[in-house]
Amino acid sequence: MTKRPPRTGLPRRALRRARVPGSSRNPLAAWRWVCPMRADGGASDTATMAMDEIIGDYAAFFAQQKARLAALSISIAGYPLSHLAFRTETLDAYLVIRERIEAFCVANVENVWNGRPISKLLLREPIHVEPGVPVSLIELIPPPHQNVYQMGLEHVGLVVTGDFEAFASAHAGVFTGRQYQSEICQPWYIAFEDHTNVKFYDLSLHDVVVAEGRPFDGFHHAID
Repeated sequence: MTKRPPRTGLPRRALRRARVPGSSRNPLAAWRWVCPMRADGGASDTATMAMDEIIGDYAAFFAQQKARLAALSISIAGYPLSHLAFRTETLDAYLVIRERIEAFCVANVENVWNGRPISKLLLREPIHVEPGVPVSLIELIPPPHQNVYQMGLEHVGLVVTGDFEAFASAHAGVFTGRQYQSEICQPWYIAFEDHTNVKFYDLSLHDVVVAEGRPFDGFHHAID
């Protein structure tokens, strides 16, 4: 069993415990009843069924976003998935969901951004949003720091193969904007009326994280 590193990063009380209006008084209730062991502790191999249960119908979510792009004359055939993003309503829910997803992961990278933790969770085995389209990374995000976001499955990240800037220029009229996340990560995105998004990257989020010097080498938490 991999020895878990000592706790590092911000203490839990130092992070803002945001709550979305109308959310349950007990945000853990929906998940408390089943919390499997971590991957290094003998977790189940039924990753597909588990992810469906933990984050919802990700195949239907991908199909919805793909159809919306098609309606905007954007074909994503052949574009690999960078990641799926899942947003929680509360910090408590974030911690529970993180533990549940980690049961099916080999490593994570967690950092604090704008005063809140964000996890990139690398699955032991990829899940498929449709036949032949795998995804191995889940981005887990706690309550929003600004604007309005969809809770649950919130965005699909796609890697644009070929000329990224030419792709961006061709579809500039339908993009909502571009995010500056770092020097090497500046995805274009489209925001839909239900506050879900599709983001377009020239490097996968996994490769961005590694290139920035944060390897996927076990489990490390900025908050416990």
